[in-house]
Amino acid sequence: MVLREECQMKRFLWALGSMLLISHVPAHAGESHNARVTLPTDVVPRHYDLEIELDHAVDRFSGTTQIAIDVNRATSDIVLNAVDLEIRQFSVSTSDSRTMLGMQKDALIDAARETATLHFPAPLARGRHLLRIQYSGKIHGTTTGLFAFNYETAAGPRRALFTQFEPAEARRFLPCWDEPSLKADFTLGVTVPAADMSVSNMPIVSTSNLPNGAKHIRFATTPKM
Repeated sequence: MVLREECQMKRFLWALGSMLLISHVPAHAGESHNARVTLPTDVVPRHYDLEIELDHAVDRFSGTTQIAIDVNRATSDIVLNAVDLEIRQFSVSTSDSRTMLGMQKDALIDAARETATLHFPAPLARGRHLLRIQYSGKIHGTTTGLFAFNYETAAGPRRALFTQFEPAEARRFLPCWDEPSLKADFTLGVTVPAADMSVSNMPIVSTSNLPNGAKHIRFATTPKM
C-alpha cells in the first residue's frame, strides 16, 4: 500500500476489506473558497484525542474528540472549523477533567465561513483546558473528508474508505483548527467491523474485540502536525 503524506494535518486511511494501491488523490476540494477565513487565536489546540465509529448502512460516522486547548485570552466563545458536521454536544473542563466548566448543545454554524462557534455562558479563564465535542458527519461520495470508493475484484464488488484533508478538508472529518499555523498532535481510535482492515499514519498500539462483530483499534500518537 502506498500512502503519500501530503496533507496539512493528519491524513488517515482505512482500506476496508482489501488492499488498495493509492498513489495520489487529486486536491480539488476547497478551490471554490472565495476568501481565506482565519480563526481567532484566543483559543488554540495542543492535542486531539479522536474516536470514530463508522455506520456503513447510512453512510455516516459518529465521532468524539477531546482537545487539549490553551486559552490565551479569557473568552466565552471557541471558534473552530466545521463543515457538514452535526455537533451534538460540547463541554469544557479543567485539564485534568475533574471540574466541568460548562456544557452546551447548540453550536452556531456559519456555513459560508465554514466555522462553528461554541458559546459558553461564562468566560473561560486563561490556561489549559479540555474541550470535548460529540458530533456526526457524512461519508462522502467524492474525494473530500471521509469518502467511500467502490471497486471490482474477482470476488465481487468491494468498498474502501479513505480520508482526504487537502487543502482544507479536515474540517469535514472533525471540528478542528484547520490551519497550518495551528498545529497539534493526534491520537486516533476507530471502531470498525471485525473483518475489516484499518490503516493510519501511525502504528497500531492496541486492538480489542467488541460485541456485534466489531473491533476497536487504537493508533500511536502522531508527531505535531
